[in-house]
Amino acid sequence: MRDKRVSVLALQETHLSESHLADLERLYSRLLIINSAHENATSTAGVAIVINKDHITNLDRVKSWEIVPGRALAVQLEWKDQVITFLAVYGPNDKSNSEALWSDIASWWEDNRLEVPGIDVLLGDFNLVEDEIDRAPVRTASVDEAKPALRTLCEKLKVSDGWQNWNPGRLEWTWRRPNSFERSRIDRIYLSETWMGDSRDWSTGHELGGTDHYLVTACLTNHLSPEVGKGRWAMPNGVTEDQKYKDQLKPVAQKLRREAEELQTRPRSSSRNIQHLLESFKDSSASLARQRGKVMGSKAKREIADLNKKRVSVQNDESIDVEEKAAKVQEIESSIEEQQAKQSRQQSDSSKTSNWVFDDANTKYFHRLNKDHKPRDTLKSLKKPGDGAPEWETHSPGMAKVARDFYERLQTVDTNVDDDARNEALDEALNHSNWL
Repeated sequence: MRDKRVSVLALQETHLSESHLADLERLYSRLLIINSAHENATSTAGVAIVINKDHITNLDRVKSWEIVPGRALAVQLEWKDQVITFLAVYGPNDKSNSEALWSDIASWWEDNRLEVPGIDVLLGDFNLVEDEIDRAPVRTASVDEAKPALRTLCEKLKVSDGWQNWNPGRLEWTWRRPNSFERSRIDRIYLSETWMGDSRDWSTGHELGGTDHYLVTACLTNHLSPEVGKGRWAMPNGVTEDQKYKDQLKPVAQKLRREAEELQTRPRSSSRNIQHLLESFKDSSASLARQRGKVMGSKAKREIADLNKKRVSVQNDESIDVEEKAAKVQEIESSIEEQQAKQSRQQSDSSKTSNWVFDDANTKYFHRLNKDHKPRDTLKSLKKPGDGAPEWETHSPGMAKVARDFYERLQTVDTNVDDDARNEALDEALNHSNWL
């Protein structure tokens, strides 16, 4: 959740007891875990919604409803000025129990519509597909016969499959049977019509190690939020310490020195001065740093990205039959998992080393590690100066200009004082200080 900047995560088949849940909350204090356990918690079912405290404020206003223990859990939270209700599910893998679950959820919602007016996001492991194409080899499993009950629920909640809406005709799987060519898209995210248009970046990732499921993600955006950029770029420490970068930067720095020395023998002009020379040097050094950073970037990340592109290409190649396609995808996925495992080990070793060196020491690392990180709310607008009806600036560069102009005007407040009044005030202050 930290690396991928995930705000809300739905988990299925959690098998969490009360003691396990307490341990997780102690180890991961930046996460709020809301769990619904089955009556036989440690051996079957279990569903949870995990909230990233670094992203979501107003945690004291989070509400939850356990609809079907271990199978369906609803959570409502406030995000900016909007209220979003999530419904996480874990569908049974047999027809009768699956039909019963969807019917029970529909009945619960009918009985609680005053408290829960609507479901914005329905997500989880449904253990069934709505279309045959979402299974490989293409077939209809017995549990898929429960899809009329699921469709009835979706119609009542007025939600639809987000991936299918934004990627019509594109083939993607979210589950695989180990040591087999069997694949399916049983993990899905359904959105209400309101949020469907504000969703983007739909993806299925292979970040989950040790499981036969893939991580399905989507980004929900607030159309009322101002445009926010990537922030100020900073030169990575690894680049500044790299000898090859230093070798590339050396002739650029020598050129700056020569031109700066030449300025002493020439008259200064608006187009040739030390400020322009420094600006040119900074631009050149930053450009070299970016180029070197791309070369130094994680080789594993580049290989994983290339393998994912190859996987998507194979999955959607209509010239390959399903069994051959599944076999090729399985081979690619094995390579992806090897690279991810290697990357995870490197990150773990680096974290352990930093903790061993800097823990319990008076260092930035130690203080940052134990600091309470409070999420920051984004200013959505600033009032433009002027009389009459208020006008609001919502574009980030415009908001920055409004704030800058305001503070610049503050510098001129009470500065128009006549000389006589100023001299009188100075004399009074100096006379008052004679006793010191």
